[in-house]
Amino acid sequence: MKIAHLSYLSQFFGYMISLIFLGLACDDHQNTSNLGDQSISKDLNHLMDLSVQNDLFMMQTDLFMNIDQSTNTDLFMNIDQSTKSDLSMEIDLAITDIDSSMPLMQSCSQFQQMQTITTLEDRQLKEISGIALSTQNPNLFWGHNDSDNPPYVYAFDRNGKILMHIELPFAQKDWEDLSLQRCPNSTEICIWIADIGDNAHQRDSIQLIAIKEPILPTIQMGEQSIANLQLQDHQENEAFWKFEFKYPQGEHINAEAFLLWPLQDQLQVTIFEKTNDAQSRLFEAKFALADRSQKIDLIEKLSFQSPGVQINQGTMITSSTLDPSGTQLFIRVYTGIFRYQLAFPYDLSNLASIQANAMIFGPLSEPQGEAICWGNDGIYSISETNDQPQALHWFPCSH
Repeated sequence: MKIAHLSYLSQFFGYMISLIFLGLACDDHQNTSNLGDQSISKDLNHLMDLSVQNDLFMMQTDLFMNIDQSTNTDLFMNIDQSTKSDLSMEIDLAITDIDSSMPLMQSCSQFQQMQTITTLEDRQLKEISGIALSTQNPNLFWGHNDSDNPPYVYAFDRNGKILMHIELPFAQKDWEDLSLQRCPNSTEICIWIADIGDNAHQRDSIQLIAIKEPILPTIQMGEQSIANLQLQDHQENEAFWKFEFKYPQGEHINAEAFLLWPLQDQLQVTIFEKTNDAQSRLFEAKFALADRSQKIDLIEKLSFQSPGVQINQGTMITSSTLDPSGTQLFIRVYTGIFRYQLAFPYDLSNLASIQANAMIFGPLSEPQGEAICWGNDGIYSISETNDQPQALHWFPCSH
C-alpha cells in the first residue's frame, strides 16, 4: 500500500512524548527491560510504564531506543517469560491434519534485540511488500514489490545484492505478501504470492499465485531473468498455478497479510483484513489443485482487535507469519511487530482472546513496515519506501 504522508509515525511520536511530559511514564522501574506480557489492548499509558532513563530526544536511532544501556535486551523485545507452556516441548501434531512435508526449520520463543543485516541499495526493490527466506537456497531471500511495478519476484542475498528475478507473464494487480509452502500438486516447494490488495475496495476477486522455487547454482550468477513460465492447465510439470478467491456476499476487502499451510490433501489460506477500525476480520478457505477452475469461497471466521497503537493507521495489518511449530503468530502493523501464542498449532479460532505481545514498536528505520517472514534463525522484517534504501532487519533467536 502506498501512503503519501507517513503521518501515523509522527502522530505516534508526538503522542508518546506528550504522555511522558504529562508524567504518565514510569520513573522507578529500572530493572524492566522488556514489555513482558503486557496486553496491547490495554490503555496506551501502560505501554509507557517502562524503564525510559535516557534523554527523550535520543530517538534518531530506532523507535524509543532510549534504554538502560547496561542491559543487553532491547527495551521493546517481548521475551514473554511468563508463558505457561514451554515452546521447546514436542507438540503432538497428530491432533491436526497438518502436512509436515516442508523442510524442517528451527523454532524459538525468545529473541535477541533487532539487528540490521544489510541495506537494499538496488532500487529495483524500492516498494518491497513481501519477503521469504528460501528453504532450499542458503542465505537467499525472495521478495516482490507493491502494485504498479513489474510482475517480478526477486532473489537477493544477505548482502542485499539482487541475483536474479522471476518474471510472470501477466501484470500484477496488488501483490502484498509472500510465503514459501508446498506446491499444490506435489511436495516440492513453491513461492506463493498473495495478490490480495484492494485499496479502492473494488476487486471482485483476489488470487494466490504459486511458482516452483528454483534451486540456484552455488556460483555467483549475476542478475538473470527467468521469463519462460507458462500457465498450463493439465500438465504434471506446470511452472505456476493461479487460484482465485471471493469474499462472502461479494464484499470488497483490502488485505495485505496472509498465512498458508498444507493439509493432507489440501491447503488452507488465512487472510487478515487491513482496516483502520479497531477490529480486523479473518477470512479462511481450504482448497485443492482442482479448485483453480472456479472462484473459491472465503469464509469469515472471526474478528479480533488489531494490535498496535490506536492512532490513525496505527493498527493496519500489513504482513504476518507463523513460526515452524505453528504455535506462534507474528503480525506486522505500521506501529510495530506483535506476537500471539497459540494454544494449538495453526489454530487461530480463539485469536480474539489471545493477548498480543510487542516484539518492537516502529522502528524508525522502517517507516512503512510491510513485510516480515520467519527464517531458520528468527524473524526478518523490512519496510516499503520510495525515497531511500531499505534496511533488512533480523530478530535472532535467543538460545
